[in-house]
Amino acid sequence: MKTVIWKASIAEWKMWDFEKTYEMFKSADGFVSAEFYNLTDEESTVMVVESWESEEKQTAFMGTMSPETMNELFSLLAGKPEAWNCEAWAKIVK
Repeated sequence: MKTVIWKASIAEWKMWDFEKTYEMFKSADGFVSAEFYNLTDEESTVMVVESWESEEKQTAFMGTMSPETMNELFSLLAGKPEAWNCEAWAKIVK
């Protein structure tokens, strides 16, 4: 399992458009889910928890996106997003 957490500021009035772009992810091989969380103190900021079956499948999908599609996605953002990779099955030792 590969999980990526994104924190992004969305351009004014573009939140619905941003969430709608994930429709194209649904048909991607290995895509599991995307959850959207608005930050209460930052109306235009969203946290996205994106899950994939594997890093290879996520990388393969991202490689199929055209520059035009990537430009369209990034045009919805109000600045550069932050991202963190997470290992969903990482062993935690006490």
